[in-house]
Amino acid sequence: MKRTYFNAQATGIVGANPVIVNLRTGTVATLSVGVGVSYADPAVGRTVERVEWHHLIAAGSMAERVRESVIKGCRIKVEGVMRSVIEHEKLTRKPILRTRMLIQSLEVLDRPQPRPKDAPQQRPAVVAANRPKIVAPPPDELWEHEEFDIDF
Repeated sequence: MKRTYFNAQATGIVGANPVIVNLRTGTVATLSVGVGVSYADPAVGRTVERVEWHHLIAAGSMAERVRESVIKGCRIKVEGVMRSVIEHEKLTRKPILRTRMLIQSLEVLDRPQPRPKDAPQQRPAVVAANRPKIVAPPPDELWEHEEFDIDF
């Protein structure tokens, strides 16, 4: 049976520096992106704003791209496939449904301005004109890999 995927795109702010993991099968990067959502709540009588967090995975060449160009505070646009898996809490073993996006396309829209004390630790800015848009196919074996047990 051929697999079907739910394609999605998100534009938001990276919440923390990406976590890069080297597996036997290649490099994997995980990161979280906060997307602002607003709606009118009739019970309150005003517009309510909140942040939805999306957990992202990048594999192979896309993980290397994340390593080179994405830091905390970057505004990025991603496109990819969504996948939900049932995992268990470490202590209670209670089942939890987790949804993640496997990044197929990544574009860094802007980077945070470094403060003087952070300047030596920040990666150099990527020049927008020289930034290629990389598209990677979703590897099916990534979802079933035994070593891929990363908590968000």
